[in-house]
Amino acid sequence: MPVPRRSPSAAARYIDRYFWWIQGLLCVCLLILLFLIRQSFKPPFDLIIKNGRVFNGERFLSLPRDVGIRGGKVAAIGFLYGISTKETIDARNRVVAPGFIDTHVHVEASMVMGRAFRAPNFIKMGVTTVVTGNCGTSHQRLREILNSLEKTGGHVNVVTLVGHNTVREQVMGQNPEHPSPEQLRAMKAQVEDAMRAGAFGLSTGLQYAPGIYSDRDEVVALAEVAKKYGGIYATHVRDEGNGLMDSLEEAVDICKRAQIPLHVSHLKRASKRDWGKMPEALAFLDSERPNLPALTHDVYPYTGSSSSLDLLLPADFRGMLPQSRRILSDPVERRRLVLGMLKQLESEGFVDYGFARIAWFRDEQFWGKKIPDLEIPSSWRDQTAWVRDIVKGRVPAQDVENALYVFGHGGAQMIYDVMDESDMIASLKDAYACVGSDTGVWTSERRTSHPRSIGTFPKIIGELVRDGKISLDSALRKMTLEPATIFGLTDRGRLQEGMPADLVVFDPETVSGPADYNQLQEPLGFDYVLVNGTVVAKYGKVEARFPGKVIRKRNESPLELVVEPPAPVEKSEVKPDSATAKSHDVVSDEDKKKRAKPAHSTRKGGKRGTR
Repeated sequence: MPVPRRSPSAAARYIDRYFWWIQGLLCVCLLILLFLIRQSFKPPFDLIIKNGRVFNGERFLSLPRDVGIRGGKVAAIGFLYGISTKETIDARNRVVAPGFIDTHVHVEASMVMGRAFRAPNFIKMGVTTVVTGNCGTSHQRLREILNSLEKTGGHVNVVTLVGHNTVREQVMGQNPEHPSPEQLRAMKAQVEDAMRAGAFGLSTGLQYAPGIYSDRDEVVALAEVAKKYGGIYATHVRDEGNGLMDSLEEAVDICKRAQIPLHVSHLKRASKRDWGKMPEALAFLDSERPNLPALTHDVYPYTGSSSSLDLLLPADFRGMLPQSRRILSDPVERRRLVLGMLKQLESEGFVDYGFARIAWFRDEQFWGKKIPDLEIPSSWRDQTAWVRDIVKGRVPAQDVENALYVFGHGGAQMIYDVMDESDMIASLKDAYACVGSDTGVWTSERRTSHPRSIGTFPKIIGELVRDGKISLDSALRKMTLEPATIFGLTDRGRLQEGMPADLVVFDPETVSGPADYNQLQEPLGFDYVLVNGTVVAKYGKVEARFPGKVIRKRNESPLELVVEPPAPVEKSEVKPDSATAKSHDVVSDEDKKKRAKPAHSTRKGGKRGTR
């Protein structure tokens, strides 16, 4: 009899039925095991930022990612499991972006030989790289300070331009004449030396002395030197008020002739009569863009500018603070001064000086007050009674007397409410715009200053983005990739493997810049700021770490500067004092002490100022 076959057990039937599924599952488990074993043999990371919403400089990546950092650089971006690390940051529900690049700062006064560069206000805003040397003012010992900073480091990375005003003053003092051939050669040699030392281009401040005395030919000659070394031309144009369009034409013409990229600093319409006309300026720049190697601009998100008292004065009285008492005692000169002030005020559409408030003055009781609200000594009003005969009701005579009091007592750093928000937004949203704070190093002791010194970047992310005035990805591009592209920073502004780990981790829902013109509150919402892989700030607290580097244009040269001796400066020309170089939004304690002394209380009005 045939032996009956046994029916297979339930388990056997299950295995037979799902054999290939089981094989596949075992293979997957084996692959995971092999992956984990492989990961365990990889060198450990110094830091992993986990589960962040990664913005790479151009766009947001899909799905949360991890960022692994090793040796100060981004070593990996992806799903980093099973790899050992010394430190972990949980970035769940946070944005991880390249550190912000501030394209327009004035930090020369805070760069000291032999000391680490401290820039806490920039770090607190998420800034990891600053571009200084703007508006025609750069460090007077540029090559030496860069060498010093390479040794000491800083909170942030430093890029610099070479300033036309600084170069001109070193060669010609405050001489308003055109340079002689010998003097022009000396200036060109200084620009060349700065470019070889690593400067990224030439900056001008044509609204300030002594740059205001220069003509196009002089600037073109210096721009051609910067062009030879691959630099750009960044300019604070000659007039940001009624003369903006003519000033933009001048900037374009200079760059056409020198065939150098043009970057317009803090593009604005600073005349009440021209509010709403930013589209006209942007259209002009668009029309000229095909004629230039590049044409870009930077913006800060405020309707108030900041500069010296000089901008209230006619052009031919700027830079003359040291001679203010002589001018005010000369009936002819003072009449010309006041008439020029009235003409300028009326041409820009203002009826008084209520738009001008004091950020810094030798007398602290004036800080934060508007020109019409100043309580000046009655004796001064007696001395300036002649003002009323000139003004004749055109504007409040008291406003002019108050402005002249500040002029006659060393000048002041001012805040000017001269812009319209719609113009600022239009300038910021333009495809060729980036962000620049136009500020210096801020110290917590300051009671008043321009809020851009601590609020520029968080205001854009926290207010303008959430109010729908600009998208988050567009705002971040204007803070990262676009400025890096404009200045040729090939290893910054991007979050990708192999790049230096300049990173910021923030919560886009809570970032805010609450600082205003009355109180400089610190920004909120920034969890971590890393510079070259080192955590420099954690939840707003800045560490005493200085991983920031000097970033040089690749023009280093061992050649020493050889300059023909310039024509001697006449004794009547006033050389700058130590306070001159400090006309920024903020002032250190040491600077305040110096300025308090009569012998050092004047500054060459606006020469180093910003707007």
